[in-house]
Amino acid sequence: MPRESACTYLVDVLLCRIKGLPFYDIHETMASLLLLALAVSILPSALSQEFEEVPYCKDGGKALMEEVISHTVRNIDSARYKLEKGIQWNGPTTNKVTFLPKAKNFTKVLWNCKLEKDAMTLLGNKCPETAPKTPAAHTGLFFKRDGFEGLSYISAIDTWLDQINRFPLIPAAITGKTVTYQGDLKTFNYVNLIRQGITAIGCAQATCTVNGIEKYRAYCLINRPPLTKGQVVYPKA
Repeated sequence: MPRESACTYLVDVLLCRIKGLPFYDIHETMASLLLLALAVSILPSALSQEFEEVPYCKDGGKALMEEVISHTVRNIDSARYKLEKGIQWNGPTTNKVTFLPKAKNFTKVLWNCKLEKDAMTLLGNKCPETAPKTPAAHTGLFFKRDGFEGLSYISAIDTWLDQINRFPLIPAAITGKTVTYQGDLKTFNYVNLIRQGITAIGCAQATCTVNGIEKYRAYCLINRPPLTKGQVVYPKA
């Protein structure tokens, strides 16, 4: 039940109690109503300050607290949760619904301040046409869009995670004891984001206007080398 509906329900219940109550019970119920009203007035303010518009990383990071917690880590967790429950579609569902194999529990992925700073340094303030050179032992995911407004690195992550809803993993990738990467570039970003074993991610973004055209770039670093053909994405449950 939404918070507003729950509060309305509680108020209605307390008001109904007042009818026909002894004088002292009315006072007790009214006191409860006053406390409830105070809580309702304070709660929205407290919730709005849950994630203040401040950087997650205090040492020069730019990604905001809410962006990191609510829209990056949580979105990756949600994508992995679907795999753990066996409810992730394998490609579009226009003909027949098929699901990816159920996965064993994944390790937690957290935002990493050093990776964010490294991504910021590599991407810079420009909008390159090709991906920056990725450091050894890391995966670099590059995103570019021209002619759009209001994009962020979260748009990039959502686009990458959505690859699996548009392009299925081929049978060779899902028929063994593990789910493997078979070299399909259309799902490269997805499998590297949800793969077993990664524990850290950091992203940077840049927006430029060139000849009146808005250009957007995002670059994320992950703390494992990129998957190559035949490597394990995740073990089956």
